[in-house]
This record gives sequence, C-alpha cells and structure tokens, in this order.
Amino acid sequence: MSLTRRLLILLAFAVLIGSVWAFLLYIVPDRQAASRKQAETQAAASLHEIGRQLAAYADASGGDYPGSLDALGEKEWPAAQAARREGYNLSYSTSEEQGRIRHYVLLAQPERYGFRSFYLDESGVLRATRQNRPATSDDPPA
Repeated sequence: MSLTRRLLILLAFAVLIGSVWAFLLYIVPDRQAASRKQAETQAAASLHEIGRQLAAYADASGGDYPGSLDALGEKEWPAAQAARREGYNLSYSTSEEQGRIRHYVLLAQPERYGFRSFYLDESGVLRATRQNRPATSDDPPA
C-alpha cells in the first residue's frame, strides 16, 4: 500500500472520528446546565426553608428574629448543608429597630461563575441575579 493511500485512509478516519464527536456534542445534554439548574433549585429551596424557620421563630418571639442562625438549632442544618453541597455559601445578617431585631437578609452566593445569587428577606420574596455579585433587594424576583 502506498504512502498516499495510507494518508488518505488516515485522513478519512480522522474526519469520521471528528464527525462522530461533533454529533455527540450536539445530542448529549449539557451537564453543566443540568447541574446549574439543580444547584440553583436547591439553593432557592434552602433559602425558602430557612426563611420559613425564621418566620416561625419570629412568630414565637413576638416578631423578633434571631441574631444568628444557630438560634434555630439543628432544624436549619439540613437546608444549609444541602445548599453548601451544591456549591452555595449562605450568609445571614440582621438589622435592629429600637433595640429589637426586626429585619434579616439571607444570601446564597455560588462558588461557581455563571450561577445565580439569591436574596431573601423577611418579606419572603426570593430575588436573584446571574451577575457576578451578591443579589440585593433591587434584583427581580426569582
């Protein structure tokens, strides 16, 4: 077999492999998109669950929220751990009004670029942004 014929066979084989690769990239779903949706869904669900626990705490405490999430006890841990497992960091901050904690902000910030950040406060409205910054009360509802 001549060198030219061998090179043509090699080229045809490379084109065939490239075509199969391109076809598979086209039909196989994007794993990152699926994991992004899963992570964002879990982060949002975790914030809602912790928000419900904070509302129950406030109802039982005459409208005051806790100074930290530790006051919720172990009830908060599963929701927070689920968000962390999906690559989100949670933060909780409060503000006082006449010496009483009447307002809170709960943030979920992704560790990965391109994932949404979430914001929840005592209003119960979950807000989100895909920009590379923490979500705020000015962002649209999720």
